[in-house]
Amino acid sequence: MGEEPKGRIEKNDKSEAVIMEQKGVNRRTFLSALGAAGVLGAVRSAANAGGNRLYAQENDAPASPFEGAAASYPVLQNPGPRGMSVSWAVRPEEGKLATGWVEWGLTEALGETSRGAEFGLNQLSSTFLSARIRGLQPGTTYYYRTATCQVLFENAYHITTEEPVYSPVYSFKTASRNAGSEKFAVINDTHEAQPTLKALMGRIAEVDPEQVIWNGDLLNSFVEPKQAVDSIYCPQYGAFAANRPLLFNNGNHDHRGIWARKKSDALLPWRHKGIFGDLGRNFVLRNGPVALIGLDTGEDKPDANPVFSGLANFEPYRERQAAWLSQTLKTKQVRSAPFIIVICHIPLFDSRPDANPGDIMVDFAAWQRPMARMCDPFMEDAGVQLVIAAHEHAFRYDPATGNRCWAQVVGGGPELEQNTTIMVGEATAEKLTLRVEKVADGTTLGEWDFAPRKV
Repeated sequence: MGEEPKGRIEKNDKSEAVIMEQKGVNRRTFLSALGAAGVLGAVRSAANAGGNRLYAQENDAPASPFEGAAASYPVLQNPGPRGMSVSWAVRPEEGKLATGWVEWGLTEALGETSRGAEFGLNQLSSTFLSARIRGLQPGTTYYYRTATCQVLFENAYHITTEEPVYSPVYSFKTASRNAGSEKFAVINDTHEAQPTLKALMGRIAEVDPEQVIWNGDLLNSFVEPKQAVDSIYCPQYGAFAANRPLLFNNGNHDHRGIWARKKSDALLPWRHKGIFGDLGRNFVLRNGPVALIGLDTGEDKPDANPVFSGLANFEPYRERQAAWLSQTLKTKQVRSAPFIIVICHIPLFDSRPDANPGDIMVDFAAWQRPMARMCDPFMEDAGVQLVIAAHEHAFRYDPATGNRCWAQVVGGGPELEQNTTIMVGEATAEKLTLRVEKVADGTTLGEWDFAPRKV
């Protein structure tokens, strides 16, 4: 077995219960809700005083600030120039379900309604609701609120719906290729570490980016819906994605656990047109001078590894994404972008001769050689300037070379005082600047400027 990189945690195949026991953490002590104010300074003080706990204790949590069946702030997802999805967590009373909708418009008076209907039926759920707002205009501010009501569904002819509970009114701005600038933030490898999440949400509020990219390994494994509420919808940390969209990128740990196949209830898939309609975790978003492209690098071992018991099928999945990438890089929205950034969880390059490339049956991948071989020719042809990766729990920067046109920046890990990072990118048509910060003390670990492509 290979030795794990320094600072890296939970990259073996032990069960989550064993990992928690080794760390002295009770698996059941999940955080239910914390106050939303004063997050960053409080976390830094607490971390310095008492160390980094993976989970807050139950008695740390005050009562939930949400009413009725609503259990979280809304989360904006899958942004585009003409559409936006809204999702939120629900917690109906025992024996009941919840339904809901989104009211929206160009002013706080709203006036339009979108529902998450499918095949003629509005949603009924005990965990999450969502709706897609369509027909929007690029570069335009819209206002919205969610409505949630409990439903007692006794049988097909005896359904009782309670009065709706409304969220506050929030706003968002749609993407536009004509925007003069772009600002985004990237976080990764949070692994359910609640103090780390709290600090990151505080820093995101300070940075105020237009999008937040969560580049994988949100959790150790998806076991139950409540994990998604505590670590993604984050009612205890404030409405971090109610006014800016969350772009989620799968990490290898996000493919694990019995609930991993249900996570699309909380983390909505992207909808691609044409022959790539079967894909949903890779994305492209053009805003101003930047085209952001997300790829799902899958698990960190070959499909044939016995640990998967025949349930892994990532190799053809990566091939489909490479084919999608080849076509996406040729689209007008990407070809005309001064800057192209590819975002993926497992790195696409590692200079260390002993770094596991992900296609051998020993240990786990440090980088994804098969996907790099498939995607790099298309990236070179397009002149991609930057790859943003994660997975290693240790920050590093790999400069571009004569044989590789793109630089690679790898983010840190979940241990707040040691390796947690946030990346902040700001771009105009003349320059893209990427800055990597250590979240615990705000120090800058690196900053790089990129020149625009020839378009």
